[in-house]
Amino acid sequence: MWIGGRRDSIQLDEEEQNAKQGQDEENAEENENKQKDQNDGVLVNDAKDNKNQITFLEQELAMTRTMVGRMQMEIEDLRKQKISLLVNTNNAINQLRDAVLTYQSKQK
Repeated sequence: MWIGGRRDSIQLDEEEQNAKQGQDEENAEENENKQKDQNDGVLVNDAKDNKNQITFLEQELAMTRTMVGRMQMEIEDLRKQKISLLVNTNNAINQLRDAVLTYQSKQK
């Protein structure tokens, strides 16, 4: 502002300072918003990565459970085979004992 051929520097300085302060505040707010957007982007990417990892781990868990189920069935089959072999072995021992006793009784 000019007053009588001279510049009213006090008034302009205050206006310039207010304008500069307003611009600085806008820049700070804009930078803060950009930082928030970047942080949000990082969080979104982290969330997507976590979701993908969870999906992968759930699939791994499902496959592991399936394998455990199959192994349990195989173990049960092996137990049944073991019992069957023990029964057959016991029967064979009994037959052999009977044959030995029969042979011994015929020898007397």
